[in-house]
Amino acid sequence: MNHTLLPPQNIDVEERILASCLLYKSDIEIASEIAAPEDFYRTAHQKIFSAMIGMMNQGQQVDTVTVAEHLKKSNQLDKVGGIVYLAKLTDEAPVVPNMAQYCGILRNLSIKRQLMIGCQEVFNQCQDNSISSVEVLDHAQKVIAASENKTTTEAPVMAGELVDGLLRKYQIVNQSKTGITGLATKFRKFDAITGGLQDTDLIIVAGRPGMGKTAWALDVAKAVSEDEQPVLFVSLEMGKEQIVSRMVSKASGVNGVKLRAGGINEKEWKNIMGGAEAISDMVLYVDAPRDSDFDQIRRKIRRAKRDFKIKLVIIDYLTLMTRRGDFTGRNDLKIGSITRDLKQMAGDLNIPVVLLSQLNRIVESRGDKRPVLSDLRESGNIEQDADMVLFLYRDEVYNKDENNPLKGTGELIIAKNRHGPTGFIKMAWDETTATYRNFIDDQNYQNWQDHH
Repeated sequence: MNHTLLPPQNIDVEERILASCLLYKSDIEIASEIAAPEDFYRTAHQKIFSAMIGMMNQGQQVDTVTVAEHLKKSNQLDKVGGIVYLAKLTDEAPVVPNMAQYCGILRNLSIKRQLMIGCQEVFNQCQDNSISSVEVLDHAQKVIAASENKTTTEAPVMAGELVDGLLRKYQIVNQSKTGITGLATKFRKFDAITGGLQDTDLIIVAGRPGMGKTAWALDVAKAVSEDEQPVLFVSLEMGKEQIVSRMVSKASGVNGVKLRAGGINEKEWKNIMGGAEAISDMVLYVDAPRDSDFDQIRRKIRRAKRDFKIKLVIIDYLTLMTRRGDFTGRNDLKIGSITRDLKQMAGDLNIPVVLLSQLNRIVESRGDKRPVLSDLRESGNIEQDADMVLFLYRDEVYNKDENNPLKGTGELIIAKNRHGPTGFIKMAWDETTATYRNFIDDQNYQNWQDHH
């Protein structure tokens, strides 16, 4: 590696940007929206641009004389070359014909310098035997992420510019007559209320143990992947073979206990073979990472998006993930940092992220044990970060009476929906294959709801 190379820079571009900003108010307004002082290579240019931005924000006139006076008051004028240098800029540097284009050049060079510094840090860490490869990878990921964030300069757009795309989307939905704008889960009432799982959304699926969170998530993974939409299922609770075994049970209708313990008859074997063939046709990727570190898992998801073009990721489950960092012993801060970054990742990858979460025992201290949003408040910022919060509830877990009218059913509670209404959805529950299905007799369920 040649350490004598100068970092990427273009002093001529820097001088021309500064000259135009000193001469034209409109140019400094454009430049301030695209570039930052640290994007300039020369320290003197950083100080000059910072002074101009500060003056503009305070409504002051920006020109050679006023900027010189401003820098003088802060004892910076001599450090930038004095008023002589400022005058030289406006006298000798040609103004830029397109400020946005020149600021783009400036920012591009700045990003390259940032990458160069970051890569040098990674190189140095690779030579340090006291630093693990995991820590080096983590730092490299942060370097790239920081540079990616710098390349994203989202600006306001005219509402009219979005109309054509929306009209096409509405037309497709109208022609399909399903109302589904996202990924269909095949749970009809859920899809009707939500329009399916929407890109960029973080969807929390929470409940107490035994409510069928993993079962529901696998049902959704099956439905989406059967539509030839690639899905990544990340489990921190089960191994890869266990996940697929549960899928075989669902697809074949054969009790999962029989699959593990034996005693399968000829008809069941035929069903198992058919189920296995159906699973082979799904675009479903499963991962059961040994390392529960969130940053490692996030890297795997990004790689799967790049390599497999996944359209949905499901993570089972939140509290099993770990994360390095100083959270002062507070689990809520750790969880909050994970959900915040998962929401960011959903936006970056433009896919829905379904995150399973286990509720604590406080739910069981109430008469009505159906979860509510306040049950999440001890778990970081889950409610704030989530676009949708779903709770799963099966009454028969608590009420084991054989005459319980809710035996063999479950409830999907839409407690938060950023895009539309909330509500309750009754589902059929098949204990033998741990499978949720659409509930057929909704009228009886509505009558039951009306009296409770």
